[in-house]
Amino acid sequence: MRLESNVTHAPKLTLFTKVIGPVVVVDENEPVHSLQEGYAMNREGQDHRYQALTVSAMSGQALAAFWWDLGPSEDFTITVDGESYPTPPWHQVALWEHTVAELRFYAERDRGDDYGIQMLHEQTQTSTIIEDYRKLTEEDGYLVTNRSTFGPGGFVQRNGFSDLAARGQREKLAEAGIVGKHGYFY
Repeated sequence: MRLESNVTHAPKLTLFTKVIGPVVVVDENEPVHSLQEGYAMNREGQDHRYQALTVSAMSGQALAAFWWDLGPSEDFTITVDGESYPTPPWHQVALWEHTVAELRFYAERDRGDDYGIQMLHEQTQTSTIIEDYRKLTEEDGYLVTNRSTFGPGGFVQRNGFSDLAARGQREKLAEAGIVGKHGYFY
């Protein structure tokens, strides 16, 4: 069965394989090199999801891309715990072992797979790396300023030193048991 492209232009989606240009018609039983799905702007400036099949061209001497517009990007979301995430791009290299119809079937089947999105969601919800980094920079600033306090509201900046020296000072204080192993604020 012949499949005609529903795209009148080649979207600005970076392909993983070098192609010579677009193809307008492919046979669904034709062997395919790879299939890639991703997001790009259409001619009207709207964000759409596109499917690009890399097929043989010029009697097998080169590769060409067959483009298929899957629709607006808003239609491709995965919801995890009430938060919507865009469906991630999809890429499958077939190296002529699968047909156009088979790869399109695999892409359709795997498009709704939320394993990766769930893992990303769990990692972003439980991660404290940003807060830990903020505390570290605040602590470094505290050590670098090296303040002396004289009476209520009075302090003097003594000779400041670098972040590297501040971390060395913190390690010395931790070894002496003056501050905790992870610094002042832990």
